Amino acid sequence: MVELVDWVGGHPYLLALSFYHLSHGASLASLLSKATEIGSIYNNYLRSYLSWLQEQPELAIALRSVILAQQPTLLPPLPTYRLADAGLIELQGRLAKPGCKLYRQYFTQQLQFLNIEAPPTVDSSRLKQFEARIDSLTRQVAELQQFSYLDRLTQLTSRQFFEQCIQLACNQANGNGTSLALLLCSFDHYEAYVKTHGYPQAESVLRQIADCLRESVEGTLENFTRYGSEQFIVILPGCTIGQASAMADRLRDQIESLAIPQSIGEQLVGNHSGWSAPLVTVSIGVALKEAGQAVAAAALLATAEASLAQAQRQGHNCINVQTCKPFTP
Repeated sequence: MVELVDWVGGHPYLLALSFYHLSHGASLASLLSKATEIGSIYNNYLRSYLSWLQEQPELAIALRSVILAQQPTLLPPLPTYRLADAGLIELQGRLAKPGCKLYRQYFTQQLQFLNIEAPPTVDSSRLKQFEARIDSLTRQVAELQQFSYLDRLTQLTSRQFFEQCIQLACNQANGNGTSLALLLCSFDHYEAYVKTHGYPQAESVLRQIADCLRESVEGTLENFTRYGSEQFIVILPGCTIGQASAMADRLRDQIESLAIPQSIGEQLVGNHSGWSAPLVTVSIGVALKEAGQAVAAAALLATAEASLAQAQRQGHNCINVQTCKPFTP
């Protein structure tokens, strides 16, 4: 027993494996004499560690230095901790030695055949330059993510980008004395739809609504925005109240014509399971800054939100149009 523990280091798995074969007629002398051979009972276990070391040459180099040393060896902290966690080395204070005789014998044979080289060293000044560069790039990536131009799901512009665009559009319309409209569109009963169909299907519908938005409403890409989880907003420079209303109604009708069921199967019969319509619909609020008015961007947006709320109170699947009050400093 002492000899076996000395060979396998008291590792529970290796001990259990050894006892199993000993109980089935194998002799201890036979197990230990063939311990590092290909047909050994320990071979699969040892090869898994060898594959791991092949993928991490810095650990293989560290283990080789321990294996070849005649006495406990001091290693750098990181390889020390990782090899100790793996059970390949045993620590005596800060010094490392092979975890057991099996490891020393096997890896003495195998590590000499591995094509491993020490990683190139980097002087401290260059290392600091690299770290500073990484920090700078990390900050830039964070800023780009924060002010991302496009919404990932719908490929419309993001809300952060919209906040810049609406301010610019209002400033231009106020300065030129031209009209400006907003269309705020909301997926009716979105939360109920998600509970019934799940997020993947809800995301598919949101993409279809975004496609309808691009087809039904005149404007360039930067004017179309995914404003919230189920909301979309469109900036319409120079648009009259009649034009904005027509675009909103065309959009509402086109989305309903997609004929996407709100519920499942026969639940649609009768009262539509509490929904206002058996199909996916939208409510749209239209806000207009008339020509000659001076209106703040926040006021125009607040009017659009109030208009949408009114459309939803009217029973959903409809539009509501409101005109902004003039801005008074």
